[in-house]
Amino acid sequence: MHDKARSSAVTALARQLQTLETKALRGGRTRAQACREANQRNPQMKRLASSTVSDWLAGHSPPRDVDRLWALVEVLLNWADAPDRLDSRGAAWWTAQRRAWQATWELAHTPDAFPAPQAPPSQPERAVDRLHQHLGRHDSLPKVGSDTAKPLLLRVHPSIPLDQTHATSVQEPNMAAAAGLDRQLPTFVERESAEELREQLHTAGKDGGFVVLVGKPCVGKTRLLYETTREILPDFRLLVPDLGDGGLINDIAAADFPIPPLLIWLDELQRFLPSPHFVPDEQAGHSPLTARAVRQLLQSSTPVVIVGTLWPDYRTDLRAIADGTATGPPRPRYPHALDILTAATDLALYTFSPSERDDATRLADTDPRLATAVADPDYNITEALAGVPQLMRRYAHAPDAHQAVIHAAVDARRHGLRSPLTADLLHAVARANLTSLQPNDTWFDQALAELTSTGRRDDRATAPLIPLLSADRRTVLGYTVAGYLLQHLTRVRRTHRLTGVTWQALIDHATDTDDLHRLAQAAQFRMLLRIAESIYARFAAHDSIAALLLYRLLVSQGRTDEAIDALRPHSGDGGQGTALLVSALTREGHAEEAIEVSETLQSRATAGDEYAAVQLAGVLVDRGRNGEAIHVLRPHADTGKREAIGKLAWLLGFHPHSDGAIEAFNALRSRAEAGDQEANWRFSQVLALQGDFDQLQSRANAGDVNSAGLLVEFLAEHDRLDEASEAIQTLRLLTEQGNRKSAQWLISLQTAMGSTENLEKAIDVLRTAADDKHATQVLIDHLVQQQRVDEAIEILEPRVHAGDETAALMLANLTADLLAAEGRVDELRSAADFHHYASAVKLTKLLAAEGRVDELYGEVHAGTFNAAPQLMRLLSDRGVSVEEVMELFQHGIEPDTPDLTEAATYHRKS
Repeated sequence: MHDKARSSAVTALARQLQTLETKALRGGRTRAQACREANQRNPQMKRLASSTVSDWLAGHSPPRDVDRLWALVEVLLNWADAPDRLDSRGAAWWTAQRRAWQATWELAHTPDAFPAPQAPPSQPERAVDRLHQHLGRHDSLPKVGSDTAKPLLLRVHPSIPLDQTHATSVQEPNMAAAAGLDRQLPTFVERESAEELREQLHTAGKDGGFVVLVGKPCVGKTRLLYETTREILPDFRLLVPDLGDGGLINDIAAADFPIPPLLIWLDELQRFLPSPHFVPDEQAGHSPLTARAVRQLLQSSTPVVIVGTLWPDYRTDLRAIADGTATGPPRPRYPHALDILTAATDLALYTFSPSERDDATRLADTDPRLATAVADPDYNITEALAGVPQLMRRYAHAPDAHQAVIHAAVDARRHGLRSPLTADLLHAVARANLTSLQPNDTWFDQALAELTSTGRRDDRATAPLIPLLSADRRTVLGYTVAGYLLQHLTRVRRTHRLTGVTWQALIDHATDTDDLHRLAQAAQFRMLLRIAESIYARFAAHDSIAALLLYRLLVSQGRTDEAIDALRPHSGDGGQGTALLVSALTREGHAEEAIEVSETLQSRATAGDEYAAVQLAGVLVDRGRNGEAIHVLRPHADTGKREAIGKLAWLLGFHPHSDGAIEAFNALRSRAEAGDQEANWRFSQVLALQGDFDQLQSRANAGDVNSAGLLVEFLAEHDRLDEASEAIQTLRLLTEQGNRKSAQWLISLQTAMGSTENLEKAIDVLRTAADDKHATQVLIDHLVQQQRVDEAIEILEPRVHAGDETAALMLANLTADLLAAEGRVDELRSAADFHHYASAVKLTKLLAAEGRVDELYGEVHAGTFNAAPQLMRLLSDRGVSVEEVMELFQHGIEPDTPDLTEAATYHRKS
């Protein structure tokens, strides 16, 4: 069988089984119970374990034995149907079911089940075909500086129309052009960021490069790229894929034909990246851009330059870390998108500065569009040129029903939905927002047509809703909101509370898993815990992270049995959820099931799954079986796996007399002495935890940085600093030689001891450690503590401009600290709205410390991270009883209850 066809059949079998299991596992039933019943009915059959079923459901491997599959299916079919209907099932029905399942099983196993496929076209042929489709009637890609590379082709935002009185004065459009005016674009105003962009393009034009302009809507990103690329790269060929057609770029990158000097134009970059912002067009075969394609293009023998534009909030979202994971340590939420973004150099573009505004004023005499923009008292120049004033008037003058549709789209976005907004979703949410009687649905079709209209002369740049079209322009895939209007109304409606009906409409029409996760988080941050629970419960059976989050929510409410049920479908996953399930089952007295689930962790750990081994070790330690935990970790630690080494070091440090501890200790020492840096650090930690002063001293004397640092720390904690001089001298000597680790230790230790003398050499060493996140953090913390904030900013800013995400996070955290120290609440709030958690924490703590309870209520309604805990503390300080506060914190509120000022009383009465 062809691999792809067989894979499809395996997937079909897994999905069919998932659907049946979802129906069957109701009323507290579990996968483990189903396996037990199947084994009891078929004692001659090889024992069926829940971990095996987990593999079937995940599509990792189909069942090898159809009889084992049917044994499970027979149990699930019995559980899935109502008892009264089961009575009517005869032998013929069961025979038909068995044949149907056997046919599906055979498709996943029979080599000749599918005809041999036609040989696919070669990669160069595919790339050529895609290029021909893209070019249409044109013979070749245009040059960047040619007349055919028109601004609208590059999706430069349409401008307000040329002033009619001016056009009349020159009689005809070609006369306007002769007068030096472009009818499509207003006169370009030089931007302060242009010179840096030119330098980046000059370099990229020689060796290849990837540059992304990051800025809010309507600040001139695409226009600046248009002007500078025409100036710097006029002879490069220009490729402007349809929005979302990353597959075209992937095909060209994979082909082996020669590529001319090429500029790839990716405005609205988020539409090309593998994330919820990618809009799939299955009919056109669109697929996201890949990091591999980007690397191949940037390494091409001829220069390939990729340029893109991105909003700051998209950039933040795409670089975010996942909220939690049930099967491994924290990781990027969109790792494939992040791989692409890290290959790019980011340049920030802001609204017009005073000097740029002066330049525009001087040019206004020659272009009435600039004159109109300069004269506008309410909007910046780029906003006025882009038609923002007309857009806002169009919104303000819209009928209530039309505004309800706009608000539906904005509310969906601000509550976490990133996918294209379907007409069904907008209709359902907008109906919940209506303020007048609408007995039928004709109002919605009229509203949608008007809000997306661009036919009138003044409408082409001002449609509030933007349809997302398929590649052939025949199908609307969904809608989004005009950028400026979205950001404006997000601010205006940030504390607006949705009704229960509106929440339900969002839940019913959200289909993307990431959207559902964000929607549930939005509900949780707003203390709408029942709604969050209903969202997690909707997809927890097939999403381990949702199951884990649901478990934590239910446990916080004392609903342990329901929490355990949430984890049971994932008993075979081998991650954190599995470990929590074992612990919970043990506490609740389900010993037999706990042992069975533990076997899943054991089998995965034995098969080489490091994370499963770490989780199993935690379970064993909780049971006091430390020797077994060491035994589980050893195979992973002995091969250099970091998580296992860290867990093992912790065990050896706190439980040095456990079975196998001496052998593990010696093995860790051997790896450390062999040059394994992670093992060396962890072995030094073990010595410190065991209080082995002599060995630390010996290793420090031999020049071991970690031992010297931990030794000084150990002596300081025991008021024996008079014995630390030799170790400190070791750190100083190593620092003089440029050792980063010793510089970190020296700064951290002396700062903790209140001595900051003779640290300049260490600071200089760490200034060069741009690739070491921990070293940079130590340096920045020290400089800030010494009131040398300007130096810290000078170190971080160039790294941020070079695309260093860690430096960007440090700078954002530093900025949050400075804003909080100065009480600048509005700026903290703005940063918090961009999902910067440190700013949210600083903001809510500041409001609580100053007793600004009404503003904290507002932050809860806005869904600001950390607002709910701070509000609970403030309510407690103001006399609300601990019992009432805990009741509110554990169970939350309903969307249609009174405001939070009355919520505690309301909840107690209800």
